[in-house]
Amino acid sequence: MNCGQPAMNNAPALLPAENTMLRRALETWFRAHNIKPNVVAEFEDLALMKVMAAEGRGFIAVPTVALKEAVSRYQFRSLGQATSCRVSFHALTAERRIAHPAVSVITHHPLT
Repeated sequence: MNCGQPAMNNAPALLPAENTMLRRALETWFRAHNIKPNVVAEFEDLALMKVMAAEGRGFIAVPTVALKEAVSRYQFRSLGQATSCRVSFHALTAERRIAHPAVSVITHHPLT
């Protein structure tokens, strides 16, 4: 699967900070597909990363679940999908029941 490889090789990349699960997953995916982006900035603030990408400073990875909004809100265009690049999220609660409606939706309808 090509997944935008020519477009991402040596292209300016805006990536999450090195200490994040998403960054590690992306680097694993880049290595598996022999992609060597030019990392121009690293972010702990994902909102700032999106703003910089919207200004044309580099490409970013957007979760599939957020792609439609990213395209409409920031006018991003998709270079491809990295279907084998996945990150898990966990919801922890001290209560025996889930009280927050958003957490309830996510835990009862996983995005697998």
